[in-house]
Amino acid sequence: MHVMGPFLGQGGSPALEDAIVLARCLGQKIRAEDLSNCGRQILIDKAGEAIDQYVKERRKRLVAVSTRTYVTGLLLQTQSQLEKFTATMLLVILFRDPIGHTKYDCGCGLDMDMDSMEETHDIVIVGGGICGLATALALHRKGLRSIILEKSETLRDTGAAIGIRANGWRALDQLGVASELRQRANPIHRMRDVWIDVGKQQEILEIGECRCVKRNDLIKVLADALPPRTVRFGSQIVSVNADQENSYPTLQLYGDKSIQAKVLIGCDGSRSTVADFLGLKSTKKFAILSVRGLTSYPNGHAFDYELTRMRRGNILVGRVPITDKLVFWFVALPRTPSDEKLTDDPEVIKRLTSSKLSGFSSDVVEMIEGAELDSVTLTRLRHRAPWDLLLTTFRNRTVTVAGDAMHVMGPFLGQGGSAALEDAVVLARCLAQKVSAEDLSICSKKILINKAGEAIDLYVKERRKRLVALSTRTYITGLLLETRSKLVKFIVIMLLVILFSDPVGHTKYDCGKL
Repeated sequence: MHVMGPFLGQGGSPALEDAIVLARCLGQKIRAEDLSNCGRQILIDKAGEAIDQYVKERRKRLVAVSTRTYVTGLLLQTQSQLEKFTATMLLVILFRDPIGHTKYDCGCGLDMDMDSMEETHDIVIVGGGICGLATALALHRKGLRSIILEKSETLRDTGAAIGIRANGWRALDQLGVASELRQRANPIHRMRDVWIDVGKQQEILEIGECRCVKRNDLIKVLADALPPRTVRFGSQIVSVNADQENSYPTLQLYGDKSIQAKVLIGCDGSRSTVADFLGLKSTKKFAILSVRGLTSYPNGHAFDYELTRMRRGNILVGRVPITDKLVFWFVALPRTPSDEKLTDDPEVIKRLTSSKLSGFSSDVVEMIEGAELDSVTLTRLRHRAPWDLLLTTFRNRTVTVAGDAMHVMGPFLGQGGSAALEDAVVLARCLAQKVSAEDLSICSKKILINKAGEAIDLYVKERRKRLVALSTRTYITGLLLETRSKLVKFIVIMLLVILFSDPVGHTKYDCGKL
């Protein structure tokens, strides 16, 4: 563009200026999504405007630097005294400051201005957990680009493991990652319920495909299947706002940044900021504590590949082998007033849990005492009431929720993660039926809001019946663990028998093709 003599030492510096100005001008006119989704003529027009702006901004600067180097070159190459005098006069008149050319500032637009600008994105997902990653992947498979705003600085792979039932594997097949995950976890062949107090047990042999997968394996496989830079780490949402009737929602982030989303999906867990924006009722707490962990057996364990649930009084212990040397376990304990402040010290959690397991077999106690410290967690169980799921709208313009933000439930059926995977498939399918990548780029705001709204309504309608059934079953099971009343226990058992006679019926659901 502007090759020049080296007399001012400015050949490289203007090239660096070019880079910043050109990137700034392109960034002001074109988004990454435009490059993928815009029609050819629209993209040519946008890029043309950006380049015209770049050339206009650089022309005056480059003419000045080029003129100064050209005159300096003439001064060096001429033998004529008259020409030397003329060149010297030109330099004195036109360029009196000998270092004036170094005082130019190409601007901070690539840094400060971009930070202060409000970005706009087609589809924004809040939360980079299982549901957020699965939703982004489902949208990607349907040709819809999204970004994930994740508050942590890395993938949130904390926690132990997640049981995935047959319905969850159907969803993972649609996402295209099931085969890889199957290689990381052995299949579970049956379920066994044991009532220690009465010396009774029940086996269920036909349970469909069931495996327990390490949480960090699932997170990593989902994340690796996404396009680069889909997840934006360190993006913590302060609030969601939408001031005008026909405006897109704006997310306010820490650090005075804001992002406008044409479609916003909250996958940000049971304490969801997006759910608060939608006006969802607060999640309710079970009077139950949940302890989870992983235990390694370097020489191999002797447990059968079964989901074992052992009950004694109001305490439930579950055990599921993942591989020949790794076992996932969970314990549901009744909460007491002394548990007001939950500890996050894994050693204390293990001691607390072991002390509650009087009457359980020694291998159960040893399993918990030998747990990997970085896998042990203690939480108070939360749920969204079945009647709230039945009556809530779950949409405001182009905003909705999925996963725990929509339907957090107790872990008693092992369906929390699988239901979130179903959400991802159904939501992406509904959006793709109504909204194309081109619509997101060129449709007017009103038309896009109507199209995306119809898609979200379809999603909510399809998910509601399924989620009410799951939530009701987990809610009733939670009551069975919470209550000490024999009458209430009897009523709850009768409800489970009448409403949910098939113990594995909830795993037979198929979320359908993506």
